[in-house]
Order: sequence, then C-alpha cells, then structure tokens
Amino acid sequence: MVEEKNLINVDRDNVLEGLFNGFRRKQFNPWKHLNVKLVGEDGIDTGGLMREVMSLAMAAISKLPIFAGPDSRKAITLHAPCK
Repeated sequence: MVEEKNLINVDRDNVLEGLFNGFRRKQFNPWKHLNVKLVGEDGIDTGGLMREVMSLAMAAISKLPIFAGPDSRKAITLHAPCK
C-alpha cells in the first residue's frame, strides 16, 4: 500500500509563502504525511528536508513584527504594527 502524502514546493527565499500556499490547496489533507521539495534543488524528503524547512520557517516567523525582544528571548507583543 502506498501512503498518500502532501507535497509542498518551498523556495528557500520565501519559506512561509510556500508553506501557506501548500496548506491552502484544496488537496491538502492535514492527516496525511507532509513532504517538501525545495525549489531548484535536488533531493528527496526522507525527513531531513522537512526539518530544514521547519527550521527556516521558525526563523522567518521569529522575525515577524508580532514578536519583540532580543533574538535569544523573543516574546509575543501586543503592540505589533498594523498593515
């Protein structure tokens, strides 16, 4: 039996957008395994690519304006600028 998976294409320079676009697809099923493909790179996701993408995503999230403080101690702030 072949396990069904979600495949999401992610660009290193815009990880969050790639993940959000993948999660928004009608075919995305949160109960299926998640595999990523880095755009322009060869590689099969056996777990390492997913860990790398999640690390890149967390680094990008920590730079969002909803967090404040030094890099080693970020906290959610209630004074995030509005767009």
